[in-house]
Amino acid sequence: MKTNKLTLLTLFSLIFLASFIPVGEVNAAQQIAFDAVQVGLWPERNGPSVFVTLNLELAPSVTLPQVLTLQIPPNAAIESILNIDDRGSVGWAAWEETSDGLWKKVQFTATSPKILMEYTDPLLVHSEQIRTFNYLWLSDFPVNDLTVSIRQPYGGGDLVTHPEAAESLEDTAPCCTYTIEAGPVTAGISYEVNFHYVKDLQNAEYPALQVSPVEAVDEKTEGRTILPSTVVVWLLAIALLLIVLVGIYYWLFQKNYVREQGADDTRWRMRRTEPKAIFCHECGSRSQPGDIYCRNCGTELRQTNRSPQEDGD
Repeated sequence: MKTNKLTLLTLFSLIFLASFIPVGEVNAAQQIAFDAVQVGLWPERNGPSVFVTLNLELAPSVTLPQVLTLQIPPNAAIESILNIDDRGSVGWAAWEETSDGLWKKVQFTATSPKILMEYTDPLLVHSEQIRTFNYLWLSDFPVNDLTVSIRQPYGGGDLVTHPEAAESLEDTAPCCTYTIEAGPVTAGISYEVNFHYVKDLQNAEYPALQVSPVEAVDEKTEGRTILPSTVVVWLLAIALLLIVLVGIYYWLFQKNYVREQGADDTRWRMRRTEPKAIFCHECGSRSQPGDIYCRNCGTELRQTNRSPQEDGD
């Protein structure tokens, strides 16, 4: 009898102590899981580093909002954390960072089932023309489907991954993308991906960096310059126009000159055909052509024997 009472007392004591254990927090931590995680690795997107994107999708059983903590390399620099709802609306999420030396722990509140985290990892190893990078996924939450995609960088080639990745071409991507289907990953278990590639800027077979304007370029764009070939074309057009104008001016000038010369010749001929006036040498009166005697004083007029041609000479 005493043994039964002692057993009951012990059982009630355990139940009483268990009531103070934060069961809610334990259950909340245990029920957090990612339905899908897509890791994107883009080497040398903005300098000698790797641009990392984490597209996270929480399991439908996770209640929202939910405080999450993810681990990234200690030297990584976070660019943004976004909450994306089912309608595609994007909301910025604030985060807090703490470091234990091995990892940088990032804590934020998820208000939507889809989260996008972007950060830059500077641990891209350069060795002459070879670039090497190791990526390690480690999370306290299980993942049902983990996918790692590696974008071949501009000017790079001969990309080799481990585990081996399948090459896939994207319509919007200027280069190739290699995808690794990792599948389910248990909480607390790491998954590692490493790759290396060659970047030989002297090799013309590797794709060059494409440059595009940040805005449309037109005649009103500030700082816009004219190509040398365009300048040459404009100079030739102006020279041809000047030649045409000079030719037209010379033609009109010659035409007016010939017309004026013809008019001068006509007036000169008319003056030469007119009979010269005769004046009396006695009284000075003017006589009419053909008169022999002065009509004023009757003096015989002196006749000239020179012809009009001789007068003109």
